[in-house]
Amino acid sequence: MNGNLAEIIDLPGRSVPDLSAWVTWLKSQLLEDWRPGEWDAGSWLFTGDLDSDKTVAWPCIIDACPVIHKARNRRCKSCEDHFRLSGLTEEEFRTTYRPSKNRVYMRAMPCTIERDGVRCQRELHSKGLCRGHSVQWIKASQAADKRRPFDGPLEEWVRDVARPLAAWPDCTVAGCALEQVTLKSGLCRVHYAWWTKEKAVLKAADLDDWIEHTTPYLASHHFSLAPLSDVVRLEVLYALQQRDLRTRVIQPSAIRPVVKELTGVECLLTAKPETFSPAGWPEVSNRTSMLRDIAWIIEHGHEQFTGIKPTDKLIWDMKAVHGPTGSRPERSGPGTRSVKVDFTVIKQPWLRDALMEWARSTQPDSSRFRRHIEACTLASTVLHRHPGGGLDPSQVRYAEMTLVVEGFRKMTKKDGSLQASKHRADCLSMLHNVLDFGRRAGLLNDLHRTFGQHKSLRIIREEANEDEIGKAIPESVIRQLDARLDSFGIGFPYRGYAEGDIAAMFQGVYRALRDTGRRPWEVVSLKRDCLEFAGNDIFLIWNNYKGKRLRRRLPITRDTAEDIQR
Repeated sequence: MNGNLAEIIDLPGRSVPDLSAWVTWLKSQLLEDWRPGEWDAGSWLFTGDLDSDKTVAWPCIIDACPVIHKARNRRCKSCEDHFRLSGLTEEEFRTTYRPSKNRVYMRAMPCTIERDGVRCQRELHSKGLCRGHSVQWIKASQAADKRRPFDGPLEEWVRDVARPLAAWPDCTVAGCALEQVTLKSGLCRVHYAWWTKEKAVLKAADLDDWIEHTTPYLASHHFSLAPLSDVVRLEVLYALQQRDLRTRVIQPSAIRPVVKELTGVECLLTAKPETFSPAGWPEVSNRTSMLRDIAWIIEHGHEQFTGIKPTDKLIWDMKAVHGPTGSRPERSGPGTRSVKVDFTVIKQPWLRDALMEWARSTQPDSSRFRRHIEACTLASTVLHRHPGGGLDPSQVRYAEMTLVVEGFRKMTKKDGSLQASKHRADCLSMLHNVLDFGRRAGLLNDLHRTFGQHKSLRIIREEANEDEIGKAIPESVIRQLDARLDSFGIGFPYRGYAEGDIAAMFQGVYRALRDTGRRPWEVVSLKRDCLEFAGNDIFLIWNNYKGKRLRRRLPITRDTAEDIQR
């Protein structure tokens, strides 16, 4: 190793991990205040906020429908089916249709018994009554010993006899808000039916374990990690939190099939690769992308757990390098694409080490990073062809630099044509940036001092002939625009100017773009005294801001000059 360069870690095959330490690390990485109001850590249940633009779930657009949809401004399937059969307009159906009140389990209606302002706290069962009141009504109204304990109708019994009942405890399944129907199991009517069915299939099922890994009723804005093993719960939660930091969006409907697929897996860290590529899943889908992203996050989380940094390896995963947000400091918004940068293409360790440490220290943007890699790769290729391959930095001298510069002078594009002189000169300059950095950082102490910049070893930048009228707009486009020139600027408000002045400005700018071939910014920044007259010749005085060359002189026609004057 040279200087203060971080150690390059060659990753062997993954050994059996210490799961207890891995679990401890996962717990230390979890965000305690993640998604407040949506995530319930006690029940492992996520309930999306329908008013949040960070959660992909919306209510059905039918006012009275309680169903949650995974698409914005849509009817749920049941409402859509009824709408097609109704013969009503969308507005009529939306305001008049009343779906069944008890269509979803989590929306159970309360019993209708009420006395002195106090309403019965138990769930509706039938005829407006809870199960308890239904039983009381049957006993009060049935014949016994040839006489009826209560001879009146149900309405009179509800009004004069029945008394509100206190609520039963909630179901013992975490997150389920329905009341218990059996005190022995502590389950609600829904989960009792599920348990009865699964107990018959599983035979030796343990009720407590079944309750711990069973979900409540899940709508489109829910997902639950309860079915997962203890370790996988933490792994998936960690992955979802890291993914949320990057994408800023949670889609519960895509997470639920992922949870279902991972149910029964003991640990994602030790899971087989096929676990993350389920048979039958489409290659392009939200759930497939999410499952693979979870696998990627767990892999790189384990590297962080073991002390391996993304920049310690010879192949950098730029999504990991950029951190949880997945974006570079100068950019905003999410970035989810994983791009690999392979430093092994640079054969000389001393040059590769200098480039990698330069990247770690300066944290360049992607364009600058890419061009520095391009420059060092070309230099490495030239040196590799030389006897000795340039592996010994003390033997790389002026003669080798001459060969490298010649390689830059012959740089070509993918189609085989020569690169622009500016691009070739910039790339050579970027190679010198890395070499200068390496020397300052003490990484290239063994590199001979003659392998560097020399006045005789440079690339001359060819000046483009910018004092001629360009062809910025194709002739076919010019013909179409000219045919509609009179409509330019019409009906377009601009800073309170008169409509005629606005139209004249837009038309004048277009004529200048068409006739001179200058860039839009170069035209709109023309000065009032941008015309120069020399006998019969007229010149446009303009500034090339991109090339940092000011007060350029462009010959123009008299018609163009008159357009600009107007």
